[in-house]
Amino acid sequence: SNGTQCIKAIYNLDLNENKSSKSNVKALRISPSFNCQGDTTYIETQICLSLILSNLDLILSDLYKTSSAIDKKTSQLKWLKDRNACESDNQIESCLIESYNSRIQYFLENR
Repeated sequence: SNGTQCIKAIYNLDLNENKSSKSNVKALRISPSFNCQGDTTYIETQICLSLILSNLDLILSDLYKTSSAIDKKTSQLKWLKDRNACESDNQIESCLIESYNSRIQYFLENR
């Protein structure tokens, strides 16, 4: 059916393969708003490796683009500096998730 074709195209699945073998499923890779190829900082690499962080980055990017907040550029530069400080945190992913959630909340409150 067309629905099955769409699912196969989106997720690159062969639905006839052994469903119990996870290695047969090539899940869709979600990339953040920036290019993960080439030169990336340590923090950017962590974001590229995490599906959660990549998704949060995409959400934040969309909110940033559509925001009419007057100080968005200045506050974004400050936020990036704060986000990058997560590099010294023992729980880098948790620190980054908290940082992204805080920034997303800012844009949701300041549209």
